[in-house]
Amino acid sequence: MSNASEIPLSLYPIIVRQARYSGIYEGGLWLASSNCDAIPSEELMGYLEGDDCDAWAFLDDKLTALGVGNTPDTALADLIHKINNASAVETPPQSNQSSLE
Repeated sequence: MSNASEIPLSLYPIIVRQARYSGIYEGGLWLASSNCDAIPSEELMGYLEGDDCDAWAFLDDKLTALGVGNTPDTALADLIHKINNASAVETPPQSNQSSLE
């Protein structure tokens, strides 16, 4: 990311933080999470301060919604990529054919 203006406003608030254990569970050194207010604080604290089982349980449920990278910028870029791809899958293409009603 070259600047904050490239980040969609719908992603805010965003947390970018270092992964635990050098990213062994996450697959990268940094994590980015959009709309971080939606993650219950007890789940996040379990990941941040809990044992290995707590970290794995959190990531098993949330990893597809987290951006992962070896730098903060690549984690944020991965998050944006995942969200854009999820939006493309959820929105079917419009047909050019008119309906026969």
